[in-house]
Amino acid sequence: MNEKEKRAATRIEVPFAGIMTFETKGEGLKVIEVVAKEASEEGAYLWADAPSVCPEVGDKIGLNLRCTSERRRLRISLEATGTVVRVDEPENKSQGLAVKFEAISDS
Repeated sequence: MNEKEKRAATRIEVPFAGIMTFETKGEGLKVIEVVAKEASEEGAYLWADAPSVCPEVGDKIGLNLRCTSERRRLRISLEATGTVVRVDEPENKSQGLAVKFEAISDS
């Protein structure tokens, strides 16, 4: 079974960008900028340009993402809380991480 067959929800590639907040052990609240590579109703795969301050697997996070397209006059926002389920090795000064959503705001 390939990776796409394992997914229960369809993932879409939408240019969401915004911020992620999370608590670090002993360091308090952190806020970093992220870009969503793809997202679904269950979670998202994000890129952060701050690999040294990214959350770890199991950390609880908050997301506030926005997508705007002037060409199509499309404006979408996503506010969610979730848990980091995977952190990939840094690549070209960016960190990839997968987040599973626990709650999505109706805003």
